[in-house]
Amino acid sequence: MLTLARVKNSSEAIIFVKGAPDFLFKVCKTVLAPDGSSLPIEALESVIATQEQWSNQGQRVIAICSRKVPYKNIPVDDSGLLEKWATESIRDMELLSIVGILDPPRKEVPAAVQTFKDAGIRVFM
Repeated sequence: MLTLARVKNSSEAIIFVKGAPDFLFKVCKTVLAPDGSSLPIEALESVIATQEQWSNQGQRVIAICSRKVPYKNIPVDDSGLLEKWATESIRDMELLSIVGILDPPRKEVPAAVQTFKDAGIRVFM
């Protein structure tokens, strides 16, 4: 998901993107440090380790990235250029954070999975 926000009293806008870490890590050039500075992409190794740890604990992990862009470069017509521009703008991002979400299965899931298994369907979760 991409959100575009114009910076008040500025000629810039900020693209915010949230999504799958395996995709977004590949388009990041820097990582936001706790003190607000930007770290080189090599700092991503510790973030990847955390993401893998959380995933192994059953958490759903989402990455959040951003990038500043000149506001004047953003197409404002309805010809489909904005969507194309937004898709092409997901590059040179800065990783802001990863978020781990506990999303336990609903109580009816085990019975549904067993029904599938009884029918000979292999289930992967």
